[in-house]
Amino acid sequence: MGFKEYPKNYENVFTSKRTLNRCKINDVSNTLDIEESNYRSVWKKLFRWNQEHLFEFLVKYYWLSKKFCYKRQCKRKFKGSGKAVDRAFGVYLRNFVGCDNRIFSQNLLYTRAITSYFKDFFPNLDKENPFEKIYRCPYRYMNFDCLTLVYRMPERLNLLDIGEKKKMKYTKFIDYVYNYVSSFNEEKGKQVFGIDYLFGTVGYPLIKYYEDRKQKIKTSDIPKRELRSLLQPESLPAESPIKGFTSNSRSA
Repeated sequence: MGFKEYPKNYENVFTSKRTLNRCKINDVSNTLDIEESNYRSVWKKLFRWNQEHLFEFLVKYYWLSKKFCYKRQCKRKFKGSGKAVDRAFGVYLRNFVGCDNRIFSQNLLYTRAITSYFKDFFPNLDKENPFEKIYRCPYRYMNFDCLTLVYRMPERLNLLDIGEKKKMKYTKFIDYVYNYVSSFNEEKGKQVFGIDYLFGTVGYPLIKYYEDRKQKIKTSDIPKRELRSLLQPESLPAESPIKGFTSNSRSA
Protein backbone atom coordinates (compact mmCIF):
# COMPACT_ATOMS: atom_id res chain seq x y z
CA MET A 1 0.00 0.00 0.00
CA GLY A 2 1.46 3.37 -1.03
CA PHE A 3 1.50 6.13 1.55
CA LYS A 4 -0.30 9.42 1.01
CA GLU A 5 -0.70 12.35 3.36
CA TYR A 6 -4.17 13.86 3.54
CA PRO A 7 -5.16 17.47 4.30
CA LYS A 8 -7.11 18.12 7.48
CA ASN A 9 -10.66 17.06 6.61
CA TYR A 10 -12.11 15.92 9.93
CA GLU A 11 -12.51 17.65 13.25
CA ASN A 12 -10.31 16.88 16.24
CA VAL A 13 -11.62 14.60 18.97
CA PHE A 14 -8.94 14.28 21.65
CA THR A 15 -7.63 17.83 21.26
CA SER A 16 -10.98 19.52 20.71
CA LYS A 17 -12.12 22.43 22.88
CA ARG A 18 -14.94 20.26 24.17
CA THR A 19 -12.46 17.69 25.45
CA LEU A 20 -9.96 20.20 26.86
CA ASN A 21 -12.72 22.04 28.71
CA ARG A 22 -13.06 18.96 30.91
CA CYS A 23 -9.66 19.77 32.39
CA LYS A 24 -8.79 23.46 32.37
CA ILE A 25 -5.09 23.69 33.12
CA ASN A 26 -5.46 26.80 35.30
CA ASP A 27 -7.67 24.81 37.66
CA VAL A 28 -5.12 22.03 38.19
CA SER A 29 -3.18 22.00 41.46
CA ASN A 30 -1.55 19.43 43.74
CA THR A 31 -0.83 18.71 47.37
CA LEU A 32 2.96 18.81 46.88
CA ASP A 33 3.17 22.59 47.04
CA ILE A 34 4.90 22.82 43.67
CA GLU A 35 3.94 24.64 40.49
CA GLU A 36 1.70 22.81 38.06
CA SER A 37 4.46 22.91 35.42
CA ASN A 38 6.83 21.11 37.82
CA TYR A 39 4.14 18.62 38.75
CA ARG A 40 3.57 17.94 35.04
CA SER A 41 7.31 17.52 34.49
CA VAL A 42 7.48 14.83 37.17
CA TRP A 43 4.71 12.91 35.41
CA LYS A 44 6.49 13.16 32.06
CA LYS A 45 9.79 11.96 33.50
CA LEU A 46 8.11 9.11 35.33
CA PHE A 47 6.41 7.81 32.19
CA ARG A 48 9.60 8.23 30.14
CA TRP A 49 11.61 6.38 32.78
CA ASN A 50 9.06 3.54 32.80
CA GLN A 51 8.95 3.19 29.03
CA GLU A 52 12.73 3.28 28.62
CA HIS A 53 13.13 0.48 31.15
CA LEU A 54 10.20 -1.54 29.82
CA PHE A 55 11.52 -1.22 26.28
CA GLU A 56 14.94 -2.50 27.38
CA PHE A 57 13.27 -5.39 29.22
CA LEU A 58 11.09 -6.34 26.23
CA VAL A 59 14.07 -6.37 23.86
CA LYS A 60 16.00 -8.68 26.21
CA TYR A 61 12.97 -10.90 26.85
CA TYR A 62 12.23 -11.13 23.13
CA TRP A 63 15.85 -12.03 22.31
CA LEU A 64 16.35 -14.47 25.19
CA SER A 65 13.07 -16.31 24.62
CA LYS A 66 14.05 -17.09 21.02
CA LYS A 67 17.20 -18.82 22.30
CA PHE A 68 15.18 -21.45 24.19
CA CYS A 69 15.33 -25.05 22.96
CA TYR A 70 13.54 -28.18 24.17
CA LYS A 71 14.48 -31.68 23.01
CA ARG A 72 16.73 -30.02 20.43
CA GLN A 73 13.81 -28.10 18.97
CA CYS A 74 14.33 -24.36 19.31
CA LYS A 75 11.81 -21.54 19.29
CA ARG A 76 11.64 -20.36 15.70
CA LYS A 77 9.86 -17.14 16.54
CA PHE A 78 8.69 -15.09 19.48
CA LYS A 79 5.23 -16.68 19.57
CA GLY A 80 3.83 -19.78 17.89
CA SER A 81 6.80 -22.14 17.76
CA GLY A 82 4.69 -25.26 18.28
CA LYS A 83 2.76 -26.52 21.30
CA ALA A 84 5.53 -28.72 22.70
CA VAL A 85 8.18 -25.99 22.72
CA ASP A 86 5.84 -23.21 23.83
CA ARG A 87 4.41 -25.29 26.68
CA ALA A 88 7.87 -26.36 27.82
CA PHE A 89 9.00 -22.73 27.75
CA GLY A 90 6.13 -21.67 29.99
CA VAL A 91 6.76 -24.51 32.45
CA TYR A 92 10.48 -23.71 32.44
CA LEU A 93 9.91 -20.08 33.39
CA ARG A 94 7.27 -20.80 36.02
CA ASN A 95 8.85 -23.83 37.69
CA PHE A 96 12.59 -23.33 37.24
CA VAL A 97 13.10 -19.59 36.75
CA GLY A 98 10.31 -18.79 39.19
CA CYS A 99 8.39 -16.16 37.17
CA ASP A 100 5.19 -16.38 35.15
CA ASN A 101 5.61 -14.74 31.76
CA ARG A 102 1.89 -14.85 30.99
CA ILE A 103 1.27 -11.65 32.92
CA PHE A 104 2.87 -9.68 30.10
CA SER A 105 3.20 -12.11 27.17
CA GLN A 106 -0.53 -12.79 26.94
CA ASN A 107 -2.32 -10.01 28.76
CA LEU A 108 -0.49 -6.76 28.04
CA LEU A 109 -1.28 -4.94 24.84
CA TYR A 110 2.05 -3.14 25.04
CA THR A 111 3.96 -6.41 24.75
CA ARG A 112 2.22 -7.47 21.54
CA ALA A 113 2.45 -4.02 20.01
CA ILE A 114 6.00 -3.04 20.91
CA THR A 115 7.62 -6.38 20.11
CA SER A 116 5.96 -6.30 16.68
CA TYR A 117 8.32 -3.42 15.78
CA PHE A 118 11.59 -5.13 16.68
CA LYS A 119 12.20 -6.60 13.22
CA ASP A 120 11.82 -3.10 11.78
CA PHE A 121 13.87 -1.35 14.46
CA PHE A 122 16.59 -3.97 14.90
CA PRO A 123 16.87 -6.26 11.85
CA ASN A 124 20.08 -7.86 13.20
CA LEU A 125 18.85 -8.38 16.75
CA ASP A 126 18.93 -12.20 16.58
CA LYS A 127 22.63 -12.13 15.71
CA GLU A 128 23.53 -9.57 18.38
CA ASN A 129 23.27 -9.49 22.16
CA PRO A 130 21.08 -6.92 23.98
CA PHE A 131 22.82 -7.83 27.24
CA GLU A 132 26.01 -6.37 25.78
CA LYS A 133 24.48 -3.49 23.83
CA ILE A 134 21.67 -1.12 24.80
CA TYR A 135 18.75 -0.99 22.38
CA ARG A 136 16.63 2.13 22.60
CA CYS A 137 13.35 3.03 20.97
CA PRO A 138 14.22 5.15 17.91
CA TYR A 139 11.53 7.72 18.71
CA ARG A 140 11.61 10.53 21.23
CA TYR A 141 8.10 11.94 20.83
CA MET A 142 6.28 8.81 19.66
CA ASN A 143 5.73 6.98 22.94
CA PHE A 144 4.33 3.50 23.59
CA ASP A 145 0.77 4.76 23.23
CA CYS A 146 1.51 6.14 19.77
CA LEU A 147 3.22 2.91 18.69
CA THR A 148 0.33 0.86 20.02
CA LEU A 149 -2.32 3.00 18.33
CA VAL A 150 -1.05 2.20 14.80
CA TYR A 151 0.75 -1.13 15.24
CA ARG A 152 -1.78 -3.04 13.09
CA MET A 153 -1.49 -0.62 10.16
CA PRO A 154 0.73 -1.39 7.13
CA GLU A 155 1.85 2.27 6.98
CA ARG A 156 2.57 2.54 10.69
CA LEU A 157 6.21 3.57 10.25
CA ASN A 158 5.23 6.35 7.85
CA LEU A 159 2.73 7.71 10.36
CA LEU A 160 5.17 7.45 13.26
CA ASP A 161 7.92 9.19 11.29
CA ILE A 162 5.57 12.09 10.56
CA GLY A 163 4.48 12.28 14.19
CA GLU A 164 8.11 12.27 15.31
CA LYS A 165 9.16 14.90 12.77
CA LYS A 166 6.31 17.19 13.83
CA LYS A 167 6.94 16.52 17.55
CA MET A 168 3.34 15.50 18.12
CA LYS A 169 2.01 14.72 21.56
CA TYR A 170 -0.05 11.56 21.96
CA THR A 171 -3.50 13.17 21.60
CA LYS A 172 -2.34 15.28 18.65
CA PHE A 173 -1.10 12.09 17.00
CA ILE A 174 -4.42 10.34 17.60
CA ASP A 175 -6.32 13.12 15.85
CA TYR A 176 -3.79 13.08 13.00
CA VAL A 177 -4.24 9.32 12.55
CA TYR A 178 -8.03 9.61 12.81
CA ASN A 179 -7.99 12.15 10.00
CA TYR A 180 -5.77 9.83 7.95
CA VAL A 181 -7.90 6.69 8.32
CA SER A 182 -11.18 8.58 7.83
CA SER A 183 -9.84 10.27 4.68
CA PHE A 184 -8.41 6.97 3.43
CA ASN A 185 -11.73 5.18 3.94
CA GLU A 186 -13.61 7.96 2.21
CA GLU A 187 -11.24 7.93 -0.76
CA LYS A 188 -11.50 4.15 -1.16
CA GLY A 189 -15.26 4.09 -0.63
CA LYS A 190 -15.00 1.24 1.84
CA GLN A 191 -13.87 0.59 5.38
CA VAL A 192 -10.21 -0.34 5.14
CA PHE A 193 -9.56 0.93 8.67
CA GLY A 194 -11.76 1.00 11.74
CA ILE A 195 -11.39 2.14 15.32
CA ASP A 196 -11.44 -0.18 18.31
CA TYR A 197 -11.81 0.98 21.89
CA LEU A 198 -10.57 -1.17 24.72
CA PHE A 199 -12.38 -0.83 28.04
CA GLY A 200 -15.57 0.49 26.42
CA THR A 201 -16.42 3.04 23.76
CA VAL A 202 -14.45 5.78 25.52
CA GLY A 203 -11.46 3.58 26.30
CA TYR A 204 -8.02 3.03 24.86
CA PRO A 205 -8.09 3.66 21.06
CA LEU A 206 -6.62 1.26 18.50
CA ILE A 207 -6.76 1.34 14.72
CA LYS A 208 -8.15 -1.84 13.17
CA TYR A 209 -7.01 -2.90 9.70
CA TYR A 210 -9.44 -4.89 7.56
CA GLU A 211 -7.56 -7.10 5.10
CA ASP A 212 -10.79 -7.79 3.25
CA ARG A 213 -10.98 -4.68 1.07
CA LYS A 214 -14.38 -5.76 -0.33
CA GLN A 215 -16.19 -4.65 2.80
CA LYS A 216 -18.17 -1.49 2.02
CA ILE A 217 -18.63 1.29 4.56
CA LYS A 218 -21.90 0.97 6.42
CA THR A 219 -23.04 3.38 9.11
CA SER A 220 -23.77 0.48 11.47
CA ASP A 221 -20.16 -0.75 11.12
CA ILE A 222 -18.59 2.48 12.35
CA PRO A 223 -18.15 3.08 16.11
CA LYS A 224 -20.12 6.10 17.31
CA ARG A 225 -17.07 8.24 18.04
CA GLU A 226 -15.61 7.58 14.60
CA LEU A 227 -18.98 8.25 13.01
CA ARG A 228 -19.14 11.64 14.71
CA SER A 229 -15.78 12.52 13.19
CA LEU A 230 -16.77 11.23 9.76
CA LEU A 231 -19.95 13.25 9.73
CA GLN A 232 -18.27 16.44 10.98
CA PRO A 233 -15.67 17.26 8.45
CA GLU A 234 23.21 7.45 26.96
CA SER A 235 22.75 5.11 29.76
CA LEU A 236 19.41 4.53 31.23
CA PRO A 237 18.54 6.16 34.58
CA ALA A 238 19.33 4.05 37.59
CA GLU A 239 16.38 5.06 39.76
CA SER A 240 12.85 6.33 39.46
CA PRO A 241 12.52 10.05 38.71
CA ILE A 242 9.79 10.36 41.31
CA LYS A 243 12.43 10.25 44.04
CA GLY A 244 13.23 13.81 44.96
CA PHE A 245 11.56 15.00 41.75
CA THR A 246 14.78 14.56 39.81
CA SER A 247 15.80 12.25 36.98
CA ASN A 248 18.82 11.31 34.94
CA SER A 249 16.61 10.43 31.98
CA ARG A 250 16.21 12.63 28.96
CA SER A 251 13.95 15.57 29.62
CA ALA A 252 10.39 15.16 28.39
